[in-house]
Amino acid sequence: MAEQVYWGIHIGAGGDYMAREQSYVGIGWQEVGDLRKLAPTRDAFKAAVARILPEKPQGYIINAGSQLFRFIHEMKVGEWVVYRSKIDRQFYVGRIAEDYEFRPDLSAEYPNVHKVKWEGVVAPTSVSAGARNEHGSALTLYQIKNYGEEFILAVQGENVVSDEQDEEETATVAAEAVQSTEDFILGELDKHLKGAPFEDFLKDLLKTMGYRTDGGGKPGTDGGIDITAYRDELRLMPPIIRVQAKSGHGQIGRPKVQEHFGTLGQGEYGLFVALGGFHPNALEWARSRNNLRLIDGPELVQLILAHYEELHPRYKALLPLTRVYIPQPVSETVS
Repeated sequence: MAEQVYWGIHIGAGGDYMAREQSYVGIGWQEVGDLRKLAPTRDAFKAAVARILPEKPQGYIINAGSQLFRFIHEMKVGEWVVYRSKIDRQFYVGRIAEDYEFRPDLSAEYPNVHKVKWEGVVAPTSVSAGARNEHGSALTLYQIKNYGEEFILAVQGENVVSDEQDEEETATVAAEAVQSTEDFILGELDKHLKGAPFEDFLKDLLKTMGYRTDGGGKPGTDGGIDITAYRDELRLMPPIIRVQAKSGHGQIGRPKVQEHFGTLGQGEYGLFVALGGFHPNALEWARSRNNLRLIDGPELVQLILAHYEELHPRYKALLPLTRVYIPQPVSETVS
């Protein structure tokens, strides 16, 4: 028996009526025209996209061309397709009923279509968090690899989600969202803030935490100190914090940490920020120093998130984030 194939597709609000009421799923690119006129190779489809949008990067061209190719040459009659309406937010689950057509009369925005036969409509609460998350793929067209059968069972009225499963998958979805945000922030810092610009960013972050700063962003011999942070303008009130900043990938070992610690005067505190993290021997040595703090990339991200709204606009533009709520597993909530 052939393995079932499940497709997920995203259609904007402009094609929602076509999908729900006329029973067509579609993909854009009217500029390409009838896809049947292209040679049946991925390269031909990528070339067609490149002709229309020559300024786009190669990765975009490959992705767009590949999705158009899959829509006409890989989606087969009888295979399952899942679409979530932008209007009523329900999942529409059905089978592909006809081969590809070019129908700009149905929707100028989504002229490349497959006729479908909807088998049923599924509420988001009828499937697991994992199924909802997989359907949230960033791609317009993709195969549902893990949860396709769950949508079919839900159409048939079966209760496919146990409380334990949903709790576990909710935790996974939340963890993936957190990890994705962390990866994005660290990636942007790595790409755009090297050396002195990274020091300037840390100065602004310290400012949001109530500190004044000197140094940072200036070349020269500083004895291992990139930034000095303090609470009052005259530096009369403790603490005085000496900051070392490293924006590279490599882990910082114990010798570098000891060197920074050696620059501290009496009553001063040391802060070492390293995007690449610290070697275990550095962490172990610093653990017994009450006036020394080591901050790696993930911990820096937590500070950025905590003080994001107060960051300078140029850094918020560099790290465009929006506040969202993600599900918290019941086992982690406090009554």
